[in-house]
Amino acid sequence: MRNHVNFRFTMLVIGISFVLLGGCGTTAPSRFYLLSPMPDLDPVLQGAENELSIGIGPVELSKYLDRPQIVTRTSQNRLSVAEFDRWAEPIEDNFTRVLAENLSCLLSTDCITIFPWKGPGELDFRVAVDVARFEAGPGNTVNLSARWTLYGEGGKKPLLMRKSDISKPMPEESGYEAIVYAKSEALAELSREIASSINE
Repeated sequence: MRNHVNFRFTMLVIGISFVLLGGCGTTAPSRFYLLSPMPDLDPVLQGAENELSIGIGPVELSKYLDRPQIVTRTSQNRLSVAEFDRWAEPIEDNFTRVLAENLSCLLSTDCITIFPWKGPGELDFRVAVDVARFEAGPGNTVNLSARWTLYGEGGKKPLLMRKSDISKPMPEESGYEAIVYAKSEALAELSREIASSINE
C-alpha cells in the first residue's frame, strides 16, 4: 500500500514539474513591422511621367540601428531594444526600398535603381544617404537625422550636400505600430526634401 502511495506521489511531482517547465519555456510571440511608402499622389498634383533615371544609394544607417530589433531612445544617452518587436527585413534594405518608392511617386518616374547597380544604365542623378538617427524618443516623437548628397552628371558629380533633421509626432495610440507609422511619415518627409532638390 505504501509503495502504491509513493508511486502516485512521485508521478504527481513529475507531472507538476513538466507543467512548470513548460510554462517557463513559453516565450511571447514576436511581432514584425515594415516601413510603408507614402500613398500615391493625386494625378492632378503629380507631374507628367518622365524618364528621369535616379540611383538610390548607398544608404547607410548607424550601427546601433542596424539590427532586427526596433530601437527606441528613452533618454539622451540611453536606448531600449525591443526583444519581441522586430523588423520584418533588414531596416537598411527596408529604408532604401521605401525611399526609392517614394521618389518614384514624387518624381513620376519608374527609372529608379537601387545600389549596387545592375547593368550599364546611365543615371541622371544619384542620392547617397547616411542616417545618424532614426528612432522614437521622449515626447512621443520620431526623429530622423540624415546627411545626404545629390550627384549629377551620370551620378558622379556632387551637386549638393544637405543635412535633414525631421521630427514627426506619433499617433495617439501607443505601441510599436505607432512608432513605425511615424517613422514612415518621417521618411516620406525626407523623400520630399530630396525630390524638391532634384526638381530645382
